[in-house]
Amino acid sequence: MTDMTVHNLNGTADNEPGAPFGSWIAYWRYHKGKEPKYCPRCGKLLDDPVGAHVQKDKIYYDRSWYIVPICRGCNNANTSFNVNASLLLSATL
Repeated sequence: MTDMTVHNLNGTADNEPGAPFGSWIAYWRYHKGKEPKYCPRCGKLLDDPVGAHVQKDKIYYDRSWYIVPICRGCNNANTSFNVNASLLLSATL
């Protein structure tokens, strides 16, 4: 699978997943059935992941929101990062 460059979206805290999911990481786990061992942004052990809202960089025809599991510390990062495309999950399934 290829890597995609993505960036965190700001101001998405009020956006919640539909029932029965209590969090975006629960939504991601349900649909993907797995999660990475390490944070795709910083490389640290992913022991308390969150489902971050991201958008693809420089792909202007795709402004969709995606969920990707990252560590809490990286959830507010302002710089772009590479993630394996297989980790991206549409926030609007």
